[in-house]
Amino acid sequence: MGLRTKNEPAYPASPAELDAYCQRFLDALRAGVGERLVCVLLAGSWARGEARPPHSDVDLTIVVDTVDDNMMHALKDAWQESQVGCSNVYSLVEVQNMSREALEMGTINAKVLWGTNPFPAPTRNDFADDLARASETVLRDARSIMLYGWLTDEERQASVEALIGKYGLRWALRNLIAFRTGDFPRTFADVRAGLEGTPEGDFLLWLDDNPEESDEVAQKINELAIAWFVEIAEFRKNN
Repeated sequence: MGLRTKNEPAYPASPAELDAYCQRFLDALRAGVGERLVCVLLAGSWARGEARPPHSDVDLTIVVDTVDDNMMHALKDAWQESQVGCSNVYSLVEVQNMSREALEMGTINAKVLWGTNPFPAPTRNDFADDLARASETVLRDARSIMLYGWLTDEERQASVEALIGKYGLRWALRNLIAFRTGDFPRTFADVRAGLEGTPEGDFLLWLDDNPEESDEVAQKINELAIAWFVEIAEFRKNN
């Protein structure tokens, strides 16, 4: 959802608080938007079961028929009344024509709180595109660690931590499993289970025992990402 602002409402501290938070917003939306409300989705870490309260934000997506001046006024009133934090708002035409990147967030890993989910389910081609983007990110970052001799030890370690973190390797591995199986993993425990016996699974086991080997971590991730691009290329050649 972006950076947290100074006066943003507090995040839920428990599942019970999450339920109350969502219901408060849903009641305000239904009262103010009425029949023009299409769907309300819960996504992100709370939907996947990976939230870390009270630090995790609530990823809500609201879909309405169209976004015009009247709708914006009604939505603003709903926000004021319910006192909730950040959420995404889309119209139906936007949902049907937006980028397919990370489509899982609005489909496989989303919970419908109200209405009917209008997001189209991702295809294997979508997963291939997502994996390619994620692979490019980790490949680029791994190579910078391997090549940039001017990095201090602290900078190098920070770069490695980012490389293997939530938006680096961990995200790439989620997309890898989705590409291979068509089933996007909900938690990182699912990722580990899905990669058991693979080169990626072996790497995660190695990483558990070698967290300080920054250059070797980068080298191994670089090699994995190269193999993912070959895997994507083979799929695209045959489809």
